[in-house]
Amino acid sequence: MPQNARAVPLNPQHINVPKGANALDSKTITNGNTIVTIHSTLVNKTPEQIQEWFDQAIKRGDPVALSLVTAVSNIVHAKDQT
Repeated sequence: MPQNARAVPLNPQHINVPKGANALDSKTITNGNTIVTIHSTLVNKTPEQIQEWFDQAIKRGDPVALSLVTAVSNIVHAKDQT
């Protein structure tokens, strides 16, 4: 092995863990041939509570909320063009 070579650890494989007290709720939505499963505590909230959560998260600059908004926007725009 060359002197400047280094070992890069691989990410561990996903291990199925039984659902426990801290597990997230999930909801599956089907639209045509598309199936989306959402794993989040948001699935038990009203649409108004979800909107409020997203508004607050985006104001905070939450990268997960921003990426979700971007992903949904991309899906809607792709569907509009078909």
